[in-house]
Amino acid sequence: MKNYKLEGNIYSCVLCNANEEETVFHLFFHCAFSTMCWHHIGIHWDFTLPFFDMMIKAKTDSNLHFFMEIFIIAAWHIWKQRNGFIFQQITPTLQGWKQGLLHEVTLHLHRVQEAFRTPILTWLNSFV
Repeated sequence: MKNYKLEGNIYSCVLCNANEEETVFHLFFHCAFSTMCWHHIGIHWDFTLPFFDMMIKAKTDSNLHFFMEIFIIAAWHIWKQRNGFIFQQITPTLQGWKQGLLHEVTLHLHRVQEAFRTPILTWLNSFV
């Protein structure tokens, strides 16, 4: 909700205990929860680089031809963990994030060209 007001006008990140303002960059890259998620799937960010260079380096280092798809789905599920806590008081967990990610990637397999299906399945099985 665009005009949703949090109680007490406190806009700190709800996914970590850093007591930092929840900016987009914090939520998806600096937050302890999101960092844990990225490390779990082998994506590492070089914060010394400008944003787009950081993305390119992470993509190159990951060696995943489907990096952007995984990045978008992973970020979406970080967002869903955040919203689950804010709107439904569901405690964010790495396991919940991982289950959502795996489910979503599996659904996307129906839309993927046959040539990419095996590499994605191999990637999925590497951290299940």
